[in-house]
Amino acid sequence: MVTTFKIAVLGAQGVGKSAIVRQFLYNEFSEVCVPTKARRIYLPAVVMNGHVHDLQIMDFPPITSFPVNTLQSGWLPMIGLKVSGVFWAV
Repeated sequence: MVTTFKIAVLGAQGVGKSAIVRQFLYNEFSEVCVPTKARRIYLPAVVMNGHVHDLQIMDFPPITSFPVNTLQSGWLPMIGLKVSGVFWAV
C-alpha cells in the first residue's frame, strides 16, 4: 500500500514558495520572480526507507492575510484546502 502525504505550501508574496518546490522536484532554481496566479498541484513519488510514498504538494498563490483562527473560521476550505498532513509556511 502506497502512503500519500499532503503538503500545503503557504506564505506571503515573493518569499520563494514556488522556487523551493521547483528546487525540490526538479533540482533547478531561478532567481526570476514569477508570481503564482493560481494553486498548482504536483504529484511526485519518493522513496524513503525503502518504501514508495506519493506526495501531493499544493503550491498556493500569495495569501494577503490570515484570519485569527483559521480552523474555526472555515478559512482553509475557502482557498481549496480540505485536509493537509503538512503545512509548509515560507
